[in-house]
Amino acid sequence: MIYHIIKKNDTLQRISSYYYGDWSLDSFIRDYNKIQDDIHLGQSIQIPIPLYQEQEYIVQGFESYQRISLAYYYTEHYSEKIRSYNEDLILSENAGVTIIIPPLANYKKLKKAFDRLRGEA
Repeated sequence: MIYHIIKKNDTLQRISSYYYGDWSLDSFIRDYNKIQDDIHLGQSIQIPIPLYQEQEYIVQGFESYQRISLAYYYTEHYSEKIRSYNEDLILSENAGVTIIIPPLANYKKLKKAFDRLRGEA
C-alpha cells in the first residue's frame, strides 16, 4: 500500500493524476479513504491500486451491483458502471452467469505512472 501525506496545493485530482496518470480517479481515492469533506495539510491517505483489467465474476444468488462494486472498487459508487458494462443484466434472475467487472484505470497510463514513481525512488 502506498501512503501519501497531503502537502500544500494538493488536491485529490492532482494526487490521482500523479499516482495513476488519470485525474478522474480522484473519487476512487476519496471513497477508499472515506473522505467526507476537504483534505487537510499533513493528512495521511492511502493510495489503493485500482482494477486495471477486466475481471470475470460469477453471479451468486441474491446478488447486487452495489455489493459487487464494494468488493472490487471499495465503494458502491461504481455499481452503475458494472451494470451498464453488462447490458443491465438483472442479477437476481441470472445466478450462475458470468459477468465482467470493468477496469477503473487505464493499464498504459497506470504503468507509465508507476514506472515514473519507481524512477523517483
